[in-house]
Amino acid sequence: MRAFVTGGTGLLGRPLVETLQEDGWEVTVLTRD
Repeated sequence: MRAFVTGGTGLLGRPLVETLQEDGWEVTVLTRD
């Protein structure tokens, strides 16, 4: 499966991205400079 996460480096986003990746998801993260 695929997921697109905005705010993937924030307080809630980071653990979400890690969990999704551990479960085999293909994760794309939107960040800003």
